[in-house]
This record gives sequence, C-alpha cells and structure tokens, in this order.
Amino acid sequence: PADLLDDRTLERMPTEFVAESLIGSRGDILWRVRFRDEPDGWLYLLVLLEFQSTVDTHMAVRIAALTGQIYLSLVRNGRTGPRGGLPPVLPIVLYNGSPSWTAVTDVRDLVARAEGRLGDLQLRSGYVLLDVHRMEVGDLPPDNVVSLRVRLERESEERLPDLLDDAVRILGDPEYDALRRAFAETVRQMAERGRIAELRPDLVERLREPAERGDIGAMRTILDRSVDEAEQRGLARGREQGLEQHRTTLLRLAARRFGDGTAADLMEVLRGLNDPERLTDMSELVIDCATGGELLAGARRIADRK
Repeated sequence: PADLLDDRTLERMPTEFVAESLIGSRGDILWRVRFRDEPDGWLYLLVLLEFQSTVDTHMAVRIAALTGQIYLSLVRNGRTGPRGGLPPVLPIVLYNGSPSWTAVTDVRDLVARAEGRLGDLQLRSGYVLLDVHRMEVGDLPPDNVVSLRVRLERESEERLPDLLDDAVRILGDPEYDALRRAFAETVRQMAERGRIAELRPDLVERLREPAERGDIGAMRTILDRSVDEAEQRGLARGREQGLEQHRTTLLRLAARRFGDGTAADLMEVLRGLNDPERLTDMSELVIDCATGGELLAGARRIADRK
C-alpha cells in the first residue's frame, strides 16, 4: 500500500541499471522509494513512462528482462541487502491505445505448459497495467503524479494550463525535483506531437530549456499564448472575455512567482488596458524578469507605449 512508502525519498535511478538495448529511447523508467518502517528497505519502481500505444504480446518478457537487469546491476554494484537480499520491484506499464489490452501480465502464461517439477521451475514475473482510456481519473488519488499523467493524456490542450497549475502545486517541494523534471519533459514531448506544434512550433522549442530544469511554471506561461489562440479559434470567445482571462492569468502567474504584493501593483498597471499584444508582452516579462520590481517597471513601460 502507498501509505507504507515514504514518498519524500523517491529518486530516479541512472539508466546504467538496465541495458541500453532494453531501454530504447526511454530515460526515466526506474525509480526507488524507501519503506517507512525500514530505513534500509527500498522498493524499485519500473515505469514505462513513454506510454505503450499498441498491445505488446510479449510485454511480460520485456518486463522480466528489465527486472533481471536491475537485479544484476544491484549485485554487480554491491547494493544488495543483508545476506545478498534483493529489493522488491514494482513494474508498471501505462497503456493509452484504443484496443483493449489483451496481452498476459505474467511471463509464466507465455511459457508452454510444463507439469510437475518442471512447471515449478518456470520463471514468474508480472507487471501492473494502467489502461489510461479505461480508468476513471476520479478513481485515482487527487494529488497524485499518476493522476496528473493520466489527465495529461486524456484532457484537451485547452485544459493544459489548469493541469500545469496542479502540477506546480503537487510537485512544488524540492524533494520532488526528479519527478517534476520527468513531468515537464513529458509535457514538452506531448506538445511536440500535438496541436501546439502545428499552431506555434516556435513555442515548442521555447519549452525545451524550462523542461530540462523542471520549471513547470515557466512552461505554463509559455503555453498561455498557444492555449489562448486555440480557445479563440475553437470556442469563439468574445474579445473582452479573452482579455479578462489574459489579465487574470497574468496576475496569477505574477503572484506565484513574485508574491501577492507585486500582483496587486500590477493590477493597477493593467486597469483599463485592452491591447492583447501588450498583455502578451507583459506575460513574457514574467519569464524574463528576475524580480518583482523589474516586472513592474517593464509592465509600466509597455502600458505607456504608444
């Protein structure tokens, strides 16, 4: 159960723990977390973060091979417990394909039937399947990284700012740095494959640097322009409604980065400002400025611009 684990100790393991031929293009597939009541007891989480979009009949074989590679690396690097004990491994496969998952979840079910002692000697290695399109987000814990990942896959791009706001809140503590970077990189990859890339390919490239440092807040600011355009085209919102939403978003981002005092001063600068281009320029200042004072000075210059 999750309450047996100390999520503050969650850390990503280096890719050297599994062979490159098994990893392919994946980077963040192995994590570990301590059990609360066992200071030296670890649970290793093997997660295929890239999402499996087709049914892989031999997924159980891949999982068995990856698990074996993890154990070999632990033995080779002297990371075993007392008397050579090995930690448990929890393999998780995230599936987002349209057909129902039909592959077996234990490698033993792929092995030809063997009777008696021969059957007892066959390998047993399974995995947990999370089928994104057939699970209800409401069934998952609300403030949970898996819930965030499922929502990221299922919700429209227009809802992405709200999702990133939740990610900043849930993954904001320093101990979640590794998870935050992994989530940020996933957002960047999905933007690269989605409608954002079609509408604003320049924004996708701008996401690369904040994704590398796990700055989800900065990514949210960058995506605002793309999301606003998609909302205007898809939902045909009125001009004033769009301006008000832009102002509200700008104030919320300013408060998050520089505090409520800066946001209150910025509200006075925005009063009566109805130029979407200047509002957009102010949004970019939230990314570029180092202090609240610098943001306010730049916003006043933009507001006074003829």
